[in-house]
Amino acid sequence: MQTLFTMPAGTTTDYGNVGLPPKCNADFCLIPLGMSDASVSKQIAEVQRLVRGHPEVKAGNVSWSMHSAGTTLGGFPPEPRP
Repeated sequence: MQTLFTMPAGTTTDYGNVGLPPKCNADFCLIPLGMSDASVSKQIAEVQRLVRGHPEVKAGNVSWSMHSAGTTLGGFPPEPRP
């Protein structure tokens, strides 16, 4: 396993002060494992229904697009709650 980043000796990280990124993106796809049919059209239609009906999407806080390899969601993270 390759280490991508190593903290210098004696250094600590306070993850509570890391902050939120300015924008977040998530990409996901459906892979038909253990199904008799390779089609996932019904499941994709359900994803569309769920995404379109989500309050954050309706409010315009999250954008989304479906593409040949899956679905991408993007938006700004909510303000942290106390």
